[in-house]
Amino acid sequence: MFNRATPFKTLFIEHNPGEVAALRQVLRFSETRFASGQPCTTVSLMTVPQLQWVLDAPLSQSLDLIFLGSATDQTNVLTMVAQLQQHLPQVPLIVVDRHHRLNPAQQRELVQQGVHGYWDEKQIQSQTLGEALEMVIQHYRYSPARSQSASPSLQTTAGSSDAHTPDFGEEPQGRGTRSASLPPTLAMADPASLLAAVNDAVILVNLEGRIQHLNPAAERLTGWLTEMAQGHLIQDVCQVLRDNCPEPIQSLVSATLAGQRTANAPGLIVLSHRDQYQRAVDLSVVPHLSPQGGIQGAVVVCREVTPTRRLASQLVWQASHDSLTGLLNRSEFEFYLEKAVNHAQLTDQTHVLCYLDLDQFKIVNDTCGHSTGDELLRQVSHCLQSQLRDSDILARLGGDEFGLLLHNISLGEGQQRMETLVAQVRQIQFLHHDRLFQVGASIGIVAIGQGEADKATLLSAADTAMYIAKDRGGNRCHGYQVGDLEMEQRRGDMQWVSRLTQALEDDRFCLYVQAIAPIQPVAAFQPRPPAIYEVLLRLQDPHGNLVMPGAFIPAAERYHLMPDLDRWVIRTLFRTLASLPPIPHHTRTIYNINLSGASFNDDQFLGFVRQQFRQYAIAPSQICFEVTETAAIANLPKAVDFIHELRALGCQFALDDFGSGMSSLTYLNTLPVDYLKIDGQLIRPIATDSVSAAMIEAIVHISSAMGLETVAEFVEDATILQKIKAFGIDYAQGYAIAHPIPLADLYGSVHLKIG
Repeated sequence: MFNRATPFKTLFIEHNPGEVAALRQVLRFSETRFASGQPCTTVSLMTVPQLQWVLDAPLSQSLDLIFLGSATDQTNVLTMVAQLQQHLPQVPLIVVDRHHRLNPAQQRELVQQGVHGYWDEKQIQSQTLGEALEMVIQHYRYSPARSQSASPSLQTTAGSSDAHTPDFGEEPQGRGTRSASLPPTLAMADPASLLAAVNDAVILVNLEGRIQHLNPAAERLTGWLTEMAQGHLIQDVCQVLRDNCPEPIQSLVSATLAGQRTANAPGLIVLSHRDQYQRAVDLSVVPHLSPQGGIQGAVVVCREVTPTRRLASQLVWQASHDSLTGLLNRSEFEFYLEKAVNHAQLTDQTHVLCYLDLDQFKIVNDTCGHSTGDELLRQVSHCLQSQLRDSDILARLGGDEFGLLLHNISLGEGQQRMETLVAQVRQIQFLHHDRLFQVGASIGIVAIGQGEADKATLLSAADTAMYIAKDRGGNRCHGYQVGDLEMEQRRGDMQWVSRLTQALEDDRFCLYVQAIAPIQPVAAFQPRPPAIYEVLLRLQDPHGNLVMPGAFIPAAERYHLMPDLDRWVIRTLFRTLASLPPIPHHTRTIYNINLSGASFNDDQFLGFVRQQFRQYAIAPSQICFEVTETAAIANLPKAVDFIHELRALGCQFALDDFGSGMSSLTYLNTLPVDYLKIDGQLIRPIATDSVSAAMIEAIVHISSAMGLETVAEFVEDATILQKIKAFGIDYAQGYAIAHPIPLADLYGSVHLKIG
């Protein structure tokens, strides 16, 4: 068994006030129990911001435990652990890493160094915290001898003939600790003169519980002068509240007088002043001994901790709330969400999780500045709060995203309430410098029931449902239900995001090429046409299987990964061309590279392309960039500038999927391209569909008049090939010409079937 005569002295090395506040919040020692079942009410937590404070200070050997925060940034955590173990080898050490700043390799190294505990967010929130503390301290065999040697001031006995003065040391930080570090008994020959110099409020009472003396600090704290208070019962002068309910202080005094022992009031105690204001205090009662050792009353000691409590409450609030809106933050919201999940699995009640994202918020933020955007977020927060029940939980998850947790409600009821909420948000009229802005909200909704879904899965489902609502035009809700094909498609896309990101890191993409062959006869005096190859992207899965781009490009476009893929293609192609010899028997080769609309709308992309040309010494005349007509028309001025810049270097451009809507005919005079690649949906039915044939004939006629060359896509058989030759199309691409092959294979043979 442990000797709990003195508090466990625990040190936390951490410079971040939020981390300190969070640890204080969960280390509720008065509520935590050791494995033995006894409440752990005698743990004091001290904090220092830097390791050097510990190394420079002559710490007592009675230090029982050290917490080391991973947010401390003065040096590497592993180095700090080594220094602590050298400086205080006898003290167990626990590393606190709530936000997973340490990777698995660092965690394993900590264990190898002999750290006695590694606590992340899950372990800190565990209800078995006391058991973990007891295990660590028991490892070092916390002994009575050590406790006694560390605190000689606590060795006073009731029969001692020596006069002792109280030890008013540093205030312990843990809940329920003895506030003034008083000895278990107190003998004073001249209490008035002795206690006048004491900063804590001290009240002497006789055996009947009536007041004999108040020192000046007690007079200020209670509002009673000694002359007025003498003879009154302690409860008349020292009115104490806990949780806004009266606390019978006389019971503590009676317990002290009867048992001749110290009595402590655990938890937060509030003492009322005569003028009706209140102060938070730590309160203890010890026996008052005569010089001969007999008990003659009791000493009530109160230490005011109002500023400390206020600061602690503020830090705890900051650790769990968003400073801008005053709402709960993401970590606190996830705590309540996990409780709701556990509750739903144990009962038949259903809760609803909602994920809300503002529509058009970026317009306000970019146009008017972040401070104006912050004011809009505050207005939206007030609007949302006004529509919620007391039992509902609302949090700001980050940026313009909010989370709502609706307790004991069905999915249908939750969706109805969210539709009302969307209408309320839509009514917000935000005025800034005579400009009126209107925002909307897209909300994803998912039920929390008795299924096996965990917190992360539910958040992902709600987030996905929110994006579906946004894709449908925004300012609406979308509820997830089993069998929702659209949800499953989007969730599949989201899974592709992580797979694509990992594939980029592992360099598991590869390049293929497909020939684009000239199909019109060339006169003897005309130069031989160049060999043209479209560069195609493939993905190798972890098992070495090839994945076609149709499986992952939609997800990459939806989640803005296309610029990364385009950069990989250009970098890899240029590096390969710079390292390999040219294709034999060809004086000129052109490589067509597909560019996404996101890339040529990226202000940094043009500089990247220029840098790649310089780094690998690739002739720009070897490169033709393909852009789709949809992407080009979507941001026509940007596309025109981008094409002009690269054509000035010597690159060529092809307009891909041309004719899919025929709207692009209007823009041909504006877009400075060299080739038109006619969409395969027009080419495939050319032999049987007269409308398609007429459209292709019109495209060929217009392109010829403008000096543009044409390419037919999806030329899959000899019939189609003969038809497009008859129409005067210049080039053909498809299985009737060549199948895609790895880029490396191009340098051995040329797979062409021109007829």
